[in-house]
Amino acid sequence: MSHVEEFRGAAINNEPRVNERIHVDQVRLVGPGGEQVGVVRVEDALRLAQESGLDLVEVAPNSNPPVAKLMDYGKFKYESAQKAREARRNQTNTVIKSIRIGLKIDENDYNTKKGQAERFLNGGDKVKFDLRFKGREQSRPDQGVRLLRGLAEELSEISTIEAAPRAEGRNMSMVLAPLRKKSEAKSDQRRRREEALRAQRRSLHTMLDNLPGMIYRGQNDKHWTMEFVSEGCFELTGYTPLELVDNQSASFAELIHPEDRDFVWNYVQMRLARRERYELSYRIIDRDGQTRWVWEQGRGIHSSRGEFLGLEGFITDVSSRHEAQEESRRRLFFDNAAGLLGFSLFLDRLQHVVAHSAIAGYPFALIHLEIDALESLAASYGPAMAERVMVETGKRLRVVHGDCNGATRHGNGFAVLITDFRPATLAWAGPAASGGVGDLAAALAGLVERPLRIDGHAIKLQARIGLAPAPSTCTDASALLAEALRAA
Repeated sequence: MSHVEEFRGAAINNEPRVNERIHVDQVRLVGPGGEQVGVVRVEDALRLAQESGLDLVEVAPNSNPPVAKLMDYGKFKYESAQKAREARRNQTNTVIKSIRIGLKIDENDYNTKKGQAERFLNGGDKVKFDLRFKGREQSRPDQGVRLLRGLAEELSEISTIEAAPRAEGRNMSMVLAPLRKKSEAKSDQRRRREEALRAQRRSLHTMLDNLPGMIYRGQNDKHWTMEFVSEGCFELTGYTPLELVDNQSASFAELIHPEDRDFVWNYVQMRLARRERYELSYRIIDRDGQTRWVWEQGRGIHSSRGEFLGLEGFITDVSSRHEAQEESRRRLFFDNAAGLLGFSLFLDRLQHVVAHSAIAGYPFALIHLEIDALESLAASYGPAMAERVMVETGKRLRVVHGDCNGATRHGNGFAVLITDFRPATLAWAGPAASGGVGDLAAALAGLVERPLRIDGHAIKLQARIGLAPAPSTCTDASALLAEALRAA
């Protein structure tokens, strides 16, 4: 039995206690890199182990409190077995590396051969130099001895002469033995690799913690259950990694703004179905109740056999950028003399609505009001009068403005977008508010056709109505707007 021995008829397990088998209140925790964390509750230590994908192993049970270390226990056992096998192999497997040289070797070749010997000796192997004499060189064995002993002297810090230079016919050989055993050399190499790996991990953790956002790995479920989150989650959400992982205090889905949850879910699922990366912006509500705009990029993770494993991605706060964009939009809004949306902003809003409608099924109406008398007004009273008429008419359409609705000048008329169909929002339409899109369009046309009086002139307009098909298969805002214009 390897880990179990018989003692007084009972089996005693020699393996350390791992994870839930540790039945103490507190442990002195050691990190995976040997860093001292301090005395923590065993529940917190187990949670840290689960978060980092490691095991909690009791390494000093007789200490007060017991010492426990975070490690991959299965990997630790495997590496221990590997080390034992390697040690046994090194005890019996002595390797002699052969290097051939010539008496008239040039400096570059000499340095190359010496470098090879250094690598072999540092690796714990013996080195045999084979020198072959050519032609009359056989009559000068003393030169061969000087060459080989010169090599031995230059390598004396890492080797010793096991077999002195000896001539055999046209050949001369010398054997150097390493000062360190091969097992020691292997152990030193392993130690250097482990130190490099620990340094790499520390650098990686430092980089992750310093990123202005949250790196995550999680499940594709309605809770957006997190399996790992970086330290940046605290600044982003107000929750620590321990509180978010496995929905301990809150699920990430609960942090997403209620109005954005369906959109986020539907959009990510659409991208995952296509095996594509997903990029999106939405709102979250942090622990303090503050609304933040975030930008997320992620992808689905699959095994080599195509099995879905989970999600990995990055989320960062873009509230300041979003506020700057909104301010720019507000400035653009008021730049227009009529107080309408600028065309580019209107088109951007329409594109946003079209995209969301395709994903989440949000209803909307796109109406175009073509002013028939505009060209005749310009011909009769001049372009300035036509412009004033459009400005005054546009002011009447400001009644539709809201967080989602809006109007803009388009061609010889106006384009109106309605996505908010609540009665309070449609109060301007009067009885038509309870009707369909056609009734709303007629109410808007009525606003436009009310007589205007400018500089003593009574002006009566006529508006032709164009409706974009709804629901529409069109996913391009410009194309959809063109359809509404053609329908007018």
